[in-house]
Amino acid sequence: MILFDTDVFIWVQRGNHKAAKLMEEEEERYLSVQTYMELL
Repeated sequence: MILFDTDVFIWVQRGNHKAAKLMEEEEERYLSVQTYMELL
């Protein structure tokens, strides 16, 4: 289980392959309510 921060989601959106691979390999992905609101 990993709680992903806003930065990781932004890196994935910008094409960072390391960040995308990390997210893909994790079975349980979580984000906080604060992160969700920052991404809106």
